[in-house]
Amino acid sequence: MQLSIQNPISTYLIYVCTFCAVEIGTLLSCGCLSLLVRYMLVPNVSWQTTLNFNFDTICHSGVQPVNNMCSFPSTEFDLTIGGSPVFTYGHPYSIVSDFYIPDSPKNNLAGMNILTLELLDEGGNCSRKFRRSFSVPYRSTLVRFTSRLLLLLLHVTRVVDEELHILVELASGYQDYQAPPIVRGRVTMESRELIWTRASIRLDAHLTGLRSWLYYWPWFTFFVLTSSSFIFVNILYLLMVISQTFWPLLSLNSDEPAPRTVRRRPLVSCPPSESLGEPVESINPHNIPPDTQTDLMEPN
Repeated sequence: MQLSIQNPISTYLIYVCTFCAVEIGTLLSCGCLSLLVRYMLVPNVSWQTTLNFNFDTICHSGVQPVNNMCSFPSTEFDLTIGGSPVFTYGHPYSIVSDFYIPDSPKNNLAGMNILTLELLDEGGNCSRKFRRSFSVPYRSTLVRFTSRLLLLLLHVTRVVDEELHILVELASGYQDYQAPPIVRGRVTMESRELIWTRASIRLDAHLTGLRSWLYYWPWFTFFVLTSSSFIFVNILYLLMVISQTFWPLLSLNSDEPAPRTVRRRPLVSCPPSESLGEPVESINPHNIPPDTQTDLMEPN
């Protein structure tokens, strides 16, 4: 009696443990699938580096130095993250350069300036070139004096520097379709009149649709993708169980042949056989003489 009670309980526990293991494995697989989808769809969204310009200080061929510069300041930088290119293939990017220049009369008289960006591949060849002109925002003497007077305490304590922020947009929707990937960049300031304190360049990806949801709301999209895929897989499990449990029974019922009606034939008395020692005669149920029988069969 105890064995008969323990067997159903152990079988039930085995079923419950198997079900829980399958569900936990399915949930973990759906979570890994959601992470893989985010990794494949979301590109390198933001990247920034500092620009350290170099220039010649020794002038040749009678070139006069301007601000101690005999050539246009230029710098090169890497466009890789961990050995892989920053640009995601076929995805649009905006390229922006930031300059912080002192708010001085000399910079206000610098006039127009040109900033050049060259994108280089692994062989050092220029794949794309961007040139943008910009100038220092005009500020009158009265405006500069008023702003300095209002921010005098912050300027003295060095909380706020006396400088202007200039933003130069080099590209608004650049897409990298180059077969050799772009791994380096070169920035050249085609001016010797402008003086700046620091400069940087950054890349920002344009995210739309599902990519923006995956990047800006990662936990929400992770929950939605994981739960939806988990429900879908459980529906497949349910359909599989139904097909394995009920479909064979339905197929067996449909394959059974229909009952056949058997029509019984009337029993006919067999003549005595020769095994009994009697000669076999023709069947003559009415005992008609042979001569009469032949006469009846002849035509008139």
